[in-house]
Amino acid sequence: MAGRGTTEIGTYLILDLHPDDVVGPNDVPWMGWEGIGLKERLFFPMWDPDHGHELWASDGSPEGTSLFKDLIPGVLDGQPNSFVATARGFCFQAWSPDGPGRDLWISDGTQEGTVPSRASPGIGLDCPAVPRRFEHLVRFQGRDFFFAADEEHGYELWVSDGTPSGTHLFKDLTPGPEWSRNGPIRVIGDRLFVGGMTPQGNGDELWVSDGTVDGTQLFREVVGMPEGWLLCIPVMLPDGRLLMAVSAPSENGGLWVTDGTPRGTVQVTKRYCGDFLWGRFSVGRYLLFGCIPGGSFSDMLWLSDGSPEGTAPLLDSSGLVGPTGDPDVWRYGAVALVGDRVLFVAFHPIQGYQLWAKPVPATTPFHRADPNASGTTDISDAISIFGFLFLGTPATFACHESAAANNDATIDISDGIYLLSWLFTDGPAPPAPGPTDSPCSFDPDPPGSTGDLGCVEYAPCE
Repeated sequence: MAGRGTTEIGTYLILDLHPDDVVGPNDVPWMGWEGIGLKERLFFPMWDPDHGHELWASDGSPEGTSLFKDLIPGVLDGQPNSFVATARGFCFQAWSPDGPGRDLWISDGTQEGTVPSRASPGIGLDCPAVPRRFEHLVRFQGRDFFFAADEEHGYELWVSDGTPSGTHLFKDLTPGPEWSRNGPIRVIGDRLFVGGMTPQGNGDELWVSDGTVDGTQLFREVVGMPEGWLLCIPVMLPDGRLLMAVSAPSENGGLWVTDGTPRGTVQVTKRYCGDFLWGRFSVGRYLLFGCIPGGSFSDMLWLSDGSPEGTAPLLDSSGLVGPTGDPDVWRYGAVALVGDRVLFVAFHPIQGYQLWAKPVPATTPFHRADPNASGTTDISDAISIFGFLFLGTPATFACHESAAANNDATIDISDGIYLLSWLFTDGPAPPAPGPTDSPCSFDPDPPGSTGDLGCVEYAPCE
């Protein structure tokens, strides 16, 4: 069933996963945080009254969205989570079908190839040997890191090389039997980030590791932030820097960007994004990610290039409206890029889960003031602008942003006049990314913003 929600422009409902407004027991948004893309499909956890919480898949169409596999047959929950991509598929954690406890499952994207790892150890998907009790599995430098428990250390950071003898405690972040398990583990570039606790066990902390025990330290100390500031696990921007949510006193909280040094660690926006960033997809020079504000039953999808002006929500809770007309109860998750769309699951406490899609604006490098894409900014470009406006020749531009010579969020006669003034009367130069004597670059206006006129193609910068 489709069409029960109103949307921002371009955002549309693919499928109501709970068409009868049936919301299951414990049907809470943590399920929506999980998901993984494989073979042009989104795999994600979902609940229905006949199967409980199980593994679903979608290719972005209503008919291609359904239960993928009932891991624990019947109404009992499989509760899949902790998805990890491998070379030929993915691993994930779910309840074991043959006894109590959680187990490691493996999948090659087919139903018959989705099995508990112990049931088919020779399937060859390169998943680790892990103890029964584990969480937050990631692969780093050819080994698998995860939280596991024993009586001596509690839940701490473990490592596995894929063999029982090579599976052991990596570092006791909070020494002794106190548990350090707190948040997820994430690989970012050549570093491993771990959400844990202080060595004293009296607060949350973000740890960073180069894969060695001695090289595992508090990230707050690495980037020179004061004690008491809470750093959440970051995401990596396309330029290699890290974007992270920071909870701090006064106006120091918000989103920060860092190159891993104190000097290169700066605040991007004071707007509260949340305590957890999820989803990590590059869209041109931007990063698409989600954040959970906390203290509110809603969250947002954002785009950021690491600059204050280039960081803004792509879709916030006002993008979808529930049956009561209140937009502030939506929560997003299980995000994947499929073609030129972002697929995501939206949760509503009345309507349950729904699968939505939003086209992602193209971000193409170009030169401003070269609308005919000749590779040279000259009088012919002004003629092209006037021809487009008054003669219908050309009928359109492949790169509208290039025709916006003064970058005022529209194409009109002032663009042609602005260009002629620069060419012949020493007027101001076209704004960034500049004319053809400047390097190819991107529109400074974020995709989907008022100033983004679009640039589908610009041959001189290909």
